[in-house]
Amino acid sequence: MAIVAAGLVCVTTLSAVEVDHSHHEPHWGYDGTTGPKDWGKLKKDFERCENGERQSPIDIATAKASKADVVDGIFVSYTDAPLNIINNGHTIQVNSDGKSTALLDGKEFTLVQFHFHEGSEHTVDGKRYPM
Repeated sequence: MAIVAAGLVCVTTLSAVEVDHSHHEPHWGYDGTTGPKDWGKLKKDFERCENGERQSPIDIATAKASKADVVDGIFVSYTDAPLNIINNGHTIQVNSDGKSTALLDGKEFTLVQFHFHEGSEHTVDGKRYPM
């Protein structure tokens, strides 16, 4: 429920935040000439994607999946901070100031950015799902 509430807060505050349209990466996708098999050809920085073996997207085969151990807890510490929203021509990315953190199994993680996917990046048993 907290994730849904956080998402609603983000959506409602988007109109009050400056949007940066100046940075556009080459457009890539999940099929056709911009799909994973061609990512390495889209931009010089993407060359390593040409031969990658363990990279997104992945297909999760439920017949081979195993249940993860229970997590002790997630502790979140968010601070009020300005956000920088970027439309990179592929997704909407929200950059943070790096002062918000989450503690998971004793490890601290810093919120640097989050972004949205329209349509699932990964598949489950070969099927894609909406956001």
